[in-house]
Order: sequence, then structure tokens, then C-alpha cells
Amino acid sequence: MGPPVDRAAQCNPEARPPSGSSSSSSNSSSSGTSGPAMSKYQQYHTVRPLWQQLCLGGASAGISVIVTNPMDVIKCRLQLQMQQVEPSSSGPHYRGMVQGVQLMLRSEGW
Repeated sequence: MGPPVDRAAQCNPEARPPSGSSSSSSNSSSSGTSGPAMSKYQQYHTVRPLWQQLCLGGASAGISVIVTNPMDVIKCRLQLQMQQVEPSSSGPHYRGMVQGVQLMLRSEGW
């Protein structure tokens, strides 16, 4: 199996014992870095305060609604026009997503 792993020391670099102590893992002494070795997750991810997480989550939700809602409206209009096309009409009003976006912006605005 191997030596026991200190999970708290893996998650919190400040909780690790100094590199000179006997309970130090071989990873921190063989990495060649000064101080305790950090995992790749710890190097690239920081824990943000709760208020920042809430603000960032709200901002990302708002941006996703702004981007996806108009696309959903055009998708629904494309689907509905196929059910409502009459043989005497000149054809479908919307020919595709790009043309639908252009037509919607021209006729209804932003």
C-alpha cells in the first residue's frame, strides 16, 4: 500500500510541516521548488470569497440569458413557421438562423 497520506496537507499548503521535518512527503523535497510543493489544481485555482462567487455566478447567468434567449426565439419561430406555411404563400418567412437574426434585428430592434 504505501505510507499514509495527509489529506489536510494536500488541500492546504500552509498546514504542511516544514520540508526539513521527518513527516515531509517525498513530493515536496523532490520537486526542486522552495517551500511546500503545490498541486496543479492549487497553482491554477484560487478559492474566492462567497460574495465574489455569488456575483460571478449572477453575471454569468445574466450573460447566458442575453445570448441564448434571442436564439431560442428564432428557433421557435423557425419551427412554428413550418407548421403554418400555406400553399398559396410565397414561402417561409425565416430561411435560417443568421437570416432570422438579421430580420428580427431589422424589424424589432435590439
